[in-house]
Parts: sequence; C-alpha cells; structure tokens
Amino acid sequence: MAATPSVANVDANFRHTPRHLLQRALTIAQEAVQLDANSNDPRVALPAYGRAVVLLHEVMSRAREEMGVGVDPLIAPNTEHSVDLSSMQRVYTTYLSRMEVLKDIAARSISTDTSPSN
Repeated sequence: MAATPSVANVDANFRHTPRHLLQRALTIAQEAVQLDANSNDPRVALPAYGRAVVLLHEVMSRAREEMGVGVDPLIAPNTEHSVDLSSMQRVYTTYLSRMEVLKDIAARSISTDTSPSN
C-alpha cells in the first residue's frame, strides 16, 4: 500500500513548482516596485529587485529544461495555465535594467555625499 503524502510534503513540493516560484517572484517584484516608488533612496528597492530577478531566472531555467520533456503546465502552449516564456524574459530584463539604473543613481548619490565641500 502506497503511503499518503502528508500535507507538509505536498506543501513543500508545491513551494518548489515553477508556477509557485513565478508567483513568488512576481509578488517580490511588486514589492520592489512599491519600494522603488515610495523611497527617495534608490538602494531601498535593490534587494527586492534582486530576489525577484533570481527567482525569475530560476523559473525560466526550469521552463527551458522542461520544454522538450513532456508537457509542463507552465509552458504548455494554448492552455489556460501556460506562461509565456518571452514575457518572463521581458520582465526579467526590465528588472535587471531598473537595478542598473538604481545602482547608478546610488553611486552618484554616494559620490556627491563624499565629495569635498568648497
């Protein structure tokens, strides 16, 4: 007789599915955008953007690995559960670009703060 999976095991497995990782990445990305919009310090949002980018990268990597192996609901074409890999790539690239802008602003802010006064 096969053992019935415990709720904890099912929940742990769900947390590692591409769909859950994508949802987590988008939630963190939303948090980053809010931090970005509500702060005068560009460094505030960088950690959240970084976490979102890492998770998006993981989701895209898994999706690419699974594309040729069976049908995965994350990438299955023409289903209500499908996720467009190119859309994920655009979001990923947008957040990487925003991180670079914020890093540049932060670097300029630091150099302005540390430059000698006349």
